[in-house]
Amino acid sequence: MKNGEYSGIYSSEIGVIEIIASAEGVNSLIFCDFAPEKTRENQHVRECARQLEEYFKAQRKDFTVALDLSPTDFQERIWDLLKSTPYGQTITYADLALRAGSILKARAVGMACAANPVPIIIPCHRAIGKSGRLVGFRSELWRKKWLLEHEEKHSRDFQAELFEIIPGKISSVQHPVVLYDGFCLLCERSVGFILKRDKAQKFRFSPLSSSFAKGVLNHFGLPETFNNSVLLLHNNKLYKSSSAALKIATMLPGLWFLTGVFYLVPPFIRDFLYNFVAKRRLRWYGKRDDCYLPDEDIVRRIIL
Repeated sequence: MKNGEYSGIYSSEIGVIEIIASAEGVNSLIFCDFAPEKTRENQHVRECARQLEEYFKAQRKDFTVALDLSPTDFQERIWDLLKSTPYGQTITYADLALRAGSILKARAVGMACAANPVPIIIPCHRAIGKSGRLVGFRSELWRKKWLLEHEEKHSRDFQAELFEIIPGKISSVQHPVVLYDGFCLLCERSVGFILKRDKAQKFRFSPLSSSFAKGVLNHFGLPETFNNSVLLLHNNKLYKSSSAALKIATMLPGLWFLTGVFYLVPPFIRDFLYNFVAKRRLRWYGKRDDCYLPDEDIVRRIIL
């Protein structure tokens, strides 16, 4: 401990954490094999230890302890994006790069995450590889895995294990599932748009009137009558409104991943425009008398 610094420890389920702070706020969290012999606490150290205890007891999702950091502008942007990633959810390095302004910055994003001096408080453990792999955590990957499982276990925000919401006969579904209004002609066109471009047959589809979709809606606390948005169930998360549309687009082949640049638009603006059309879609585009199901040659991709 340098002169003028304060420190303390918190013994967590994943090891001893040394808390280092200045008079202005917390500087760093360091996982240690052994507790330091000498500590010198101040109010920031004590508050950080208290909030860490609440986090590990699943009583806290966000941290408010004062920080005293000196990031570059890019690091600060990435760290803010990490802090805005909800508890219990993850974000890929590629998505972070897109939201930071360029898909080409994924490597720089990884370096910014690695430079984070206060893991857990700035939740760099929520950043994962594009394929879902756990990569890039300097405090050892087993700790990253523990933190993600801890948050998933205690999260009630748009998280689900597939076997909890899907009938047993289709409990092995591992594909992204598009939930759509089967009576809406605009939604029918949207499904056709995805099918035409999804040559790898990545997506599965389920009309919102199906038992599968109703189970999903029930699990995520949405009413069974919900039909004002295309939904996407992917990696145990439910996306809706503009977030669902963008997520689907970025998963399509070709240059569609470039639509991810619209993540830079604040969600309340994206959702306002999306919902403006969604609420008028039946009047503008019309509706079917019966539920739309794609042609028989792709019926195996429909979940009812």
